[in-house]
Amino acid sequence: MADVIYHNFFAEILSKTMDLHAGGDVLNLALFTSSKVIEVDDVTYGTTNECPETGNYVHGGYAFTDTNLSVTDVDGSDWTIFDINEDAAWATATITARYAQLYDATVANKLVCCFDFGADKSSTSGTFKVVFNASGVLKLS
Repeated sequence: MADVIYHNFFAEILSKTMDLHAGGDVLNLALFTSSKVIEVDDVTYGTTNECPETGNYVHGGYAFTDTNLSVTDVDGSDWTIFDINEDAAWATATITARYAQLYDATVANKLVCCFDFGADKSSTSGTFKVVFNASGVLKLS
């Protein structure tokens, strides 16, 4: 499976329910096992097949600082880029995850997108870290 943007995310953006600018909504990143079934029509975050709580990983995942969100309109390349200038990390954790779901904790836990690591990624009593691409979390054209 490849990364997905949930269909409902576009409805939330177009109806101006989600605020992804700096100082806007609080976004969370939750980790899931390879047993998670990813459906683009899913609407809200749920704990089914979420990785077990370990170290400082708790259900619901990592809460990003809202001031680290940014939206940039790049006219020259006809892109709008959404970025989170922060990586998610959980210390002293024993985790095996295949997916990470980004969701809006401010707006009823509505899903934004899901990242597929391509294979199980693990940490054993160490730090499990999700590092976003330097060119942004989402590029929309």
